[in-house]
Amino acid sequence: MLKRIIPFLAAAALACGCSHHCNDNIQVRVSWDGASFEELTSFEVEGHDFMENNLYYPRIRSLSDGSLMMTFMNHKFGWDIYVTKSFNGGVSWTPAKLVRESGWVDSPFGRDIRSSVNPDFLELTSGRIIMAFQTRYLDHYHDFSVTNDACWIEVMFSDDKGETWSEPHEVFRGRCWEPAFLELPSGELQMYITDSGVIVDNDHTLSCTAILRSFDGGITWQNKELCRWEDLEPISATVTRNRRLNGMASAVQVENGDIICPLEVFSHSMIQAQTPIVVRSSQALNWKRDTDRILTVGGPEYPDNRQLNKDFYGYAPYCCILPTGEPLVASNGKYKGINGFWVFIGDRRGEVYSHATSPFTGFWGDITYIGNSKVMAAATVEVKKDPSIKDSRTSISPNSAGWHNPSDNILGHIRTCIGHLNYSKEIKRGEIEMTPLAEFSTEGFWFLGKDGKGQLWSDFGYTREGFIFASYLFDKKLCAYIAENGDAPVLLLDRERKGTYKIVASATGAVQVSRLEMNAWHIIYDATDAIVELAGTLNDHSDVDTGFSVKATVPWNVLGGNPCNNEVLHAHLRHNYKDGIREKPAWQYEDIEGENTDYPSEWLTLTLK
Repeated sequence: MLKRIIPFLAAAALACGCSHHCNDNIQVRVSWDGASFEELTSFEVEGHDFMENNLYYPRIRSLSDGSLMMTFMNHKFGWDIYVTKSFNGGVSWTPAKLVRESGWVDSPFGRDIRSSVNPDFLELTSGRIIMAFQTRYLDHYHDFSVTNDACWIEVMFSDDKGETWSEPHEVFRGRCWEPAFLELPSGELQMYITDSGVIVDNDHTLSCTAILRSFDGGITWQNKELCRWEDLEPISATVTRNRRLNGMASAVQVENGDIICPLEVFSHSMIQAQTPIVVRSSQALNWKRDTDRILTVGGPEYPDNRQLNKDFYGYAPYCCILPTGEPLVASNGKYKGINGFWVFIGDRRGEVYSHATSPFTGFWGDITYIGNSKVMAAATVEVKKDPSIKDSRTSISPNSAGWHNPSDNILGHIRTCIGHLNYSKEIKRGEIEMTPLAEFSTEGFWFLGKDGKGQLWSDFGYTREGFIFASYLFDKKLCAYIAENGDAPVLLLDRERKGTYKIVASATGAVQVSRLEMNAWHIIYDATDAIVELAGTLNDHSDVDTGFSVKATVPWNVLGGNPCNNEVLHAHLRHNYKDGIREKPAWQYEDIEGENTDYPSEWLTLTLK
C-alpha cells in the first residue's frame, strides 16, 4: 500500500475555526433518474376500439392507496378528457378511461361542438377525488357577444380512487381556463382559474387570476350551485399597455401558513413583464384584498408579488410541496439561456427559488411528490406525426370555425421522469457498515444517474480517525485505470477555512484526495486501502457487469485537521464515468445539478454530530 501525504498537512495542527456557511437555507436537491425517463406516445382506450395517440397537458398525483393517477387531454386546445393509473410508480400505465367525451350538441346558440380542456384534480382529505376542467362550445366561445355563456367549468368526483366517476357537474359559467385546486386545513377548497370574462371593444379580453371557494368539498362554490364570472375573487393581475394579464395558476400552503401561487404573465402578441411570478397571501388574509385596485392598477404589490427567478423566463408554471416543507415550481422556458422544463426549489417560506434542474424539454407540465423521497415531472412535447400511425377518432379536425388545429401533422406526447431528493444530512460519529451489493437499500443515500451511464448512491460518516465516503455504483460496463480515469464516485468537500478537497474512490480500491489551490486541484494523498466489493470485471468488453461498492476513510489530518463539534461541511457529489472500455478518451462526469462547483455555499451540508 502506497500513501503519500503532503508533509506540511500531515504535521499541521490547525486550530478549529468552524462556522456555518452563508447559504439560501434550501437543504434539498433534485437528482433526475435518466433510467426512469419515458415518452408516452399512445394509450389503449378502455371500452373503445381505438388507440389515443394525441396526448397533452398531463397532471399526475400520488393517491392515498399508493397508486399514481394521471389526467390528460387529446388535443392542444382540448377535446376529450382521459384518466389513467399506475400501480408501479410510473413504470407502466393502465388503459386510459375516457371520462369526458366531446361531440356535436344542441347549444343555446345552435348546433355546436362541445369540447373540454385543462383537466386537473386533487384527492381531498376525505379520500374523495375531485377533477375539474373547462368545457366550451367551440364556435360560440369565439363570439365575444356570447362567450361568457359558451364557456364553463365542470367537476367530476370519484370515490374509488379514479376507477369510476360521477357525471360532469357544471359549477361555474364564464370565459376561463386552467382550473387547479388547493385544500386548506380549515376544509376550505379553493379553485384557481384564469378569468378572461371581461371583453374590450369586442376585440380582446382582460385576464386575471381568480379563485372560487367551496366549503362543502366542491359541491357548491361561492355558496352557489352555479356561479358566474361576476362571482369570482380576483387575486392577481398585471396591468400594463392597456392589457390585463395573469393566469395558469396553481397554489400550495407553505410552513408559516402563507399561500403561494406561481403564475404566468402572458400575452399572445406582446412581451409584458417578467414571467413567471409568484404571488402570495398570508393565512389570515386568505386573498381578501382590494379587488378593484388589483383589476385597475394591478397587484398584489411587492413583496407579495415577485419574480420566480432572475435568470429565468418561462411559461405555464406548476407547483407542489414536499413533505419537508419546500415548494417546487416547474415551468417551461429558458434558464440562463438554456431551454428546458425547469424545476426550481423554494425555501420553506416560499420566498427564494433556486437550484434549478431540468429533466427534459417540454411544456404545459406538472411536478408532484410521489413518495419515498421522489418526485415526478411530466410535460408535453410535440412531434411530427408518423404517416403510418392510424388516426384516433379525435385527431381529424371537425368542421367547425372554432376548432383550433395547429397542424394535422403534429401529435402531442407526454414525457415523464422521476427525480430523487438528496437532503442535507446530520451524521453521527461511527462506522458505516457496508451491505452486500445484492442486499443494497437506497434509503438515506444521495443519488446521481441522469446521464444514464450508471447509477451512483453515496452516504457519509466519520470516526475519530477520518471522514468516511461510502458508495454503491451500478454500471453494466465497469472501467478503471488511474483513480479518476474510470467509473468512480467523487466528492467535493469544503471545510471553510480548512480548505476545499476532492475525494475519488475507485473500483480498484484506490483513494485519491486533492486540495484546491489557486483554482486548481493539487493531489495530496494517494492510498489503496478502500474496501471494495466488485460484481463484474474491470475493463472487459465481453461481459455484463453489475457494479461495485466502495468505502474510503480519509484521515482528518489530510482534510485539514480534526473536526469541531457540530461542524458543518459542504459537500457536492459527482459521478465519473466512461463511455467505453478504453483508456482514452478521458472520463466524463455528472454533477448534482442546481449547484455551482465554484461556490461551496450552494452545496448541501453534512453536519457532524
